[in-house]
Amino acid sequence: MQQIKLEKLDPEDWSDIKVEYFGGSSSFKTYNDILVIKYIGKHGIGAAGNGDAQYMYAKGEFGLDIFEPSGVILDFQELDYVWGDMLELVFDVGAYKSINIEFPKALVIGDNCAKAIGTLIHGIDSKESATTKEWIFDNFEEAWRYVDGKISKKSFDVLKL
Repeated sequence: MQQIKLEKLDPEDWSDIKVEYFGGSSSFKTYNDILVIKYIGKHGIGAAGNGDAQYMYAKGEFGLDIFEPSGVILDFQELDYVWGDMLELVFDVGAYKSINIEFPKALVIGDNCAKAIGTLIHGIDSKESATTKEWIFDNFEEAWRYVDGKISKKSFDVLKL
């Protein structure tokens, strides 16, 4: 009989990206929390970043599942990102929560990823900023106000149902 060999797997070994979670209350109601998921580190270039993107997505979904916020801000201000299509996967964090009513979400970009995210969204030759998208910001406070406003509208829409 063949001996079964198991190797310990640790998801934290999957990527060098560090993920931190922060929370705050919406101005609409204190129970409507906003979760901030902060991604820190260097994202691999091209296919070398696939594992980073998968890890970032999984950690984002984990945060939503465990903290159950009413909205989320994906904070890329300390993410160093040059290129890799799989990063778009992270933009889908929380998509499953948008079945009947839009789940409030914003992305904050920083100097070390802004240009690359612009080309990821608008095309490789584009000079257009990623912030032309309604939900992408280069200022944290603006992202917070956007998500907070969406929570307020979402809460109002639910009351109208």
